[in-house]
Amino acid sequence: MKSGEIRAMRIFRFAGWPWLLVLALIIVLTACDHKATSDTPSRAAGLRVVTSIFPLADLAGQIGGDHVQAEALLPTGASPHSYEPGTADAKKLAAADLIILVGQGLDRFAENLAASYPEKPVLVITKGMKLQPNPETLLTEGAGREARAGKADHGAYDPHVWLDPVLVRDVIAPAIATRLQELDPPGAGTYRENLTHLQAEITTLDRETRQQTGTFSQRRFIVFHSGWHYFAQRYNLEDINVEEFPNQEPSARDLMEIVTLARDTGVRAVFTEPQFSPKAAQVIADEFGGRVLTLDPLGGTGREGRDSYLDLMRWNLSRLAEGLK
Repeated sequence: MKSGEIRAMRIFRFAGWPWLLVLALIIVLTACDHKATSDTPSRAAGLRVVTSIFPLADLAGQIGGDHVQAEALLPTGASPHSYEPGTADAKKLAAADLIILVGQGLDRFAENLAASYPEKPVLVITKGMKLQPNPETLLTEGAGREARAGKADHGAYDPHVWLDPVLVRDVIAPAIATRLQELDPPGAGTYRENLTHLQAEITTLDRETRQQTGTFSQRRFIVFHSGWHYFAQRYNLEDINVEEFPNQEPSARDLMEIVTLARDTGVRAVFTEPQFSPKAAQVIADEFGGRVLTLDPLGGTGREGRDSYLDLMRWNLSRLAEGLK
């Protein structure tokens, strides 16, 4: 072999070593990265939190930040009292790392579905809370109405706790943060920081609500669904409730009693909800010369001005101000 050929082979042999080392290093690092990712699937993809209603999903998302993927089972515009879950909802729960429910019969559709996954962690926000009894409604008071009252699907206590911002700040949000920390200890610092930020924003909301409700000339309001009792108590208002749950339509006698009550108390507005037909409310308002306005306890993705918990509560405050100032 010629000397030139020997020198070329030596050059190629030694020049190739650095490339082989680099290639080997890349393979090792890639394997390590793949192992780390495989060992912690929830941390890489984010904890999957499934809630029954939108406000709880938004709160979980705000507290979880980039560590959490939160979604609600109840579609925007649907009522938890009549919604029937399907296969897609079952798949969501099957993939969930945490299920968050209201409890007290409000979201029985989700509670029944969650029972099919006993291995899944479940947080029921009303569990352990000091709850108010369900408020009396005009359709469940008086003799002869026990049969209709028996149709109500709420428990003995009022489950609409998320409509009181102070309860959300002091009880519900911390409970969500605690459960997220238990499931994802490495993210605990993020959850605590996000919780503190959310609590500060809710404190601002509470202050705004106190200031605005303090200017209302009318303290009483008629609402078709008995969902606003916690809010009314918090801000020194009086809610006159017509129905305990949707589709409990008032009779002609009921309508006249409500009209008489409105005239006697000076009520100027009747509030309904997106999940209700506004027909009965409009009949009542027409009789005493009042207005029909909407309060939305649920909000939802795609609802303009109601696609976060904070925005939803401010939207409702503006509607109350419109009817009670």
